[in-house]
Amino acid sequence: MKVSYWLRQYQREDTTPLYFHSDEQMLTVLNGSVQVTLVSSLYSEKLPDDENQLFLISRSKEEIQSRLSSQGIPHFTVNLQKGDMLYIPQMWWQLLTLPSDPTLFVQFLWPSKMQTSSVVQSSFKPREDNQFSSIQKAIKSLLRRYEERFLGTNVPSLFCPHQDMRMSDFTFETGKMSDEEYQFFHNGPDFTETEPCNFDGLNKQSPCHFPTYYEDAESTECIRYILDYCNQWEDRGCIIELPQLLNKVDKERMEEITTMKSPYKF
Repeated sequence: MKVSYWLRQYQREDTTPLYFHSDEQMLTVLNGSVQVTLVSSLYSEKLPDDENQLFLISRSKEEIQSRLSSQGIPHFTVNLQKGDMLYIPQMWWQLLTLPSDPTLFVQFLWPSKMQTSSVVQSSFKPREDNQFSSIQKAIKSLLRRYEERFLGTNVPSLFCPHQDMRMSDFTFETGKMSDEEYQFFHNGPDFTETEPCNFDGLNKQSPCHFPTYYEDAESTECIRYILDYCNQWEDRGCIIELPQLLNKVDKERMEEITTMKSPYKF
């Protein structure tokens, strides 16, 4: 895998040429933003030619976008922000627009399992008669045929006739049970053992020995007991229990707790 870092600090917006890469890519924006326009290689032959380059199209962003729209060429435009990632398939045309703000993103590139990059680059060396235009057309034709043969999928779209049905229209296995069976399987048998206590069980003053703690730990009496206990003892259970209990107490109930007679024995 190859890793490339793009750091841009210019004071104006800039755009790359429309180009493709023989490797699969993953773009990760670390700072700033990047706009990416993608065109499948299936539509390579509909793209404009370049007078000087074989593997990229050095046209303005406006001209390329106008061509995509006027020719009805399917394309995707994605605005990536800080923290976003985008996967780009191999051989897909891409146009990056970088804003005037400082931008930093990382480009991860790895060869496809089909090992096709050497085929693309070695098959189109300029001939001695320098028929530049015909070579360009041959490259775009190859990109299209490559997409159709190796990357394109003919998997039909999923048809889900029941996706708009309500849950009440279905009968689930639990709906076939009697009330007794449902209660047995989903609620289980009665739990008779003593529930675990997060406080110090060896300390006879801890809430573990306060009966109301097991009956209703969120009761006003129990919370007051725990508050007074934690005010006197350094107990790990105070860190575990108090945030959960006090988070459910409103202002009026808190006033009731602090003014009531404490059940805790100092």
